[in-house]
Amino acid sequence: MRLGQSPCESATQATRPRLRRALGAALVGCLMVVVGVAPAAAQEVSLEQYTELRPRDLPDRYRAWISEEVVWIITAPEREIFLRLDSDEKRERFIETFWLRRDPTPGTPQNEYLPIHYERLAYANYQFGRAAPGPGWRTDMGRMHILLGEPETRNQFHNDSAVYPVEVWFYQMDPRLGVPTFFYLVFWREQGMGEFELYSPAADGPESLLNPSGRDMVRRSGGIGQQGFGLGGLVEGGPETYDALRLIHPDLAAAAFSLIPGEALLGSPLRSDIVISDILEIPDRMVPTIEWAYPILTGAAETEVRFDTLGIESRAIGWLDPAGRPFVSYAARPPGAGVNVGEHEGSSYMTFEVASYLLDSSQRVLEGPPPRLIQTQLGEDQVDRVRKGSMLYVSRIPAVTGELQLELMIENNVSREYGEVGASVRVPAPNPLVVTLGQAILCVGGRPMGQAYDPFVAQLPFQIGQLAMTPTIDGPFVVGGQLYVFHQVLLPSTQNDPVRVNYTLSDADGATVASKQVEVRPSQTDRFGVVNQLTALALDVPPGSYSLRVDLEGSDAREVLPVEVRTRVERAIVHAAALPPATDAGALVRRAAVMRAAGDLESALVVISDALRRDPERYDAEQMHYDLLRDLGRQEELEILLEARIVDAPHDIDLLLQLAEAKARQAKHYDAIRFYERAVLERSASPELLNALAAEYLADTDDLVDNLERAIELLTRSLEIDSEQAGPRATLERALAQTGQNDES
Repeated sequence: MRLGQSPCESATQATRPRLRRALGAALVGCLMVVVGVAPAAAQEVSLEQYTELRPRDLPDRYRAWISEEVVWIITAPEREIFLRLDSDEKRERFIETFWLRRDPTPGTPQNEYLPIHYERLAYANYQFGRAAPGPGWRTDMGRMHILLGEPETRNQFHNDSAVYPVEVWFYQMDPRLGVPTFFYLVFWREQGMGEFELYSPAADGPESLLNPSGRDMVRRSGGIGQQGFGLGGLVEGGPETYDALRLIHPDLAAAAFSLIPGEALLGSPLRSDIVISDILEIPDRMVPTIEWAYPILTGAAETEVRFDTLGIESRAIGWLDPAGRPFVSYAARPPGAGVNVGEHEGSSYMTFEVASYLLDSSQRVLEGPPPRLIQTQLGEDQVDRVRKGSMLYVSRIPAVTGELQLELMIENNVSREYGEVGASVRVPAPNPLVVTLGQAILCVGGRPMGQAYDPFVAQLPFQIGQLAMTPTIDGPFVVGGQLYVFHQVLLPSTQNDPVRVNYTLSDADGATVASKQVEVRPSQTDRFGVVNQLTALALDVPPGSYSLRVDLEGSDAREVLPVEVRTRVERAIVHAAALPPATDAGALVRRAAVMRAAGDLESALVVISDALRRDPERYDAEQMHYDLLRDLGRQEELEILLEARIVDAPHDIDLLLQLAEAKARQAKHYDAIRFYERAVLERSASPELLNALAAEYLADTDDLVDNLERAIELLTRSLEIDSEQAGPRATLERALAQTGQNDES
């Protein structure tokens, strides 16, 4: 299966995505955003009045960008508009906005996708261009690597005696991309010649992977020509072929028959082409509309500059609550210029926007809620304090354990100034094997809640167990007062002896001016080995800048925090809204989404099941429950849930498709056909839906003649909508041949 020519050769193939390159003359210290004039609707712009250039007629920089750098990630409508732009200024604006539209964390100055894309492009050119006549990005391997990144595993069979050179890549992907959570990709050199091309179980067939030696081996076992899996004899290669490939490697055998793990003996190979189609459509799902580009084409767009000038300061810690749930809490302090104080009907108020994102070590976004607009009424005595920067914003987000990255942006919506800060966050795991020092944060005070910790009531961002604290960045603290520092200590279950935590306050020259030692005993731990430690340190020191070191005695674990001490201190205005308890159904859905994004599907399923017990009618919890069962391959459970749900909503297209897919994955082809047919009746059929339905008719062997005719009808309709589908076309030709018809249609 050849993926086809590049869009430079075929500019109108809407199903073929594209890719590469950063902003050329990027402005230092600012981020350009297309705003202002409302985008013109597609039907209001006649593209024909704008001359379309050929890529080779563009200046070299833009020719390379459109023809090489973004060839696999730019959508067909975007490409067409770019080729109709009539000035370099518009092209620069287009490129700028092109990358902004793909930013996985909009609202922060850093666009994580852009460097990842260029790293993939460089790797593709280096790794896959060496064995190809052209650059690596042109190859099928290069294209898949650019779209998906590095596979989880990559098995190479380049010199096996039974198969032509072949590779099997295995992926575990974020299902929000619109692709399965787990799937294979297979690349092979057809007849052992040429470059590696993408393999399709439906279009190419397992037998094609066997070289003459491998075919002889299968033929001797009586395998050639026998009925294969899934398509009722339409796919060459039967159990003997499967066994021969399995002798080489189980993944090779499984992927040769189906790119979906676990479906080699059950599903139709045509479903594999749906996986490939889903991958190729990733760019279209990332940027599903083209309206953003019309103002650039017509010259109606305005640009606005947002300057990174606010110098945001922030502190963040990872911690565990009494139920062992991981969180990240943070405090952010913008300077006075970062908060706009407004007037309304004689009252003053402050307003700013906050966006926070939690990422794992591979820069995958785990948590990225929409930016929050913060507005708070101010008293007369508070206005000057806010304008001087005496204001602190605190919040918390659900997390997973491990090394994470918190990105935070605060923006003044009036002055268009913003500040951005990133911080490494270490979230401890419960019941550790060794003594663990949690991250520390300074506090201006802390108090017990006066009652036992209640997991079912609203909580403050820095309410940890029975402690409620007011955090700070570096103070300021007053001379002669108390400095408070909070952190967790985690002890293993085998720990019998107490551990000692040292607190050392040093001046600007490094001299120790105050110290304290606290003993933490195993008897203080909760059932997860956690001790919440809030320590006070007397500040009998002159005004100045200091540093506080927190370390475990006998260990390299330590935290160092800056401390400001002054003769007079004006306490910051703290914006700390009460948050739903961790047991709230909405909070549980949010936590499950973080776990799913991190790949911890089993734990996410436990959490989402808890959310549904608390709120059985919650729609987002219900949908995530379905998604997690599908991701985990638990089709029978999913089928039972969907069948109960479809009774109340018999015309819900999403439920029909999910139920049909669950049936198909269990080889219940007759039932899958019923629900796919109902889905076809509910709306105009897409090629994906028609192909899926055709696959089930071909897999159902109860009425071969009628099923074959219906499959031919469906595949013909699908190809009328999109004639570039290689797998469905090859399947249609085999079906027509089996009926004795010619395959000219």
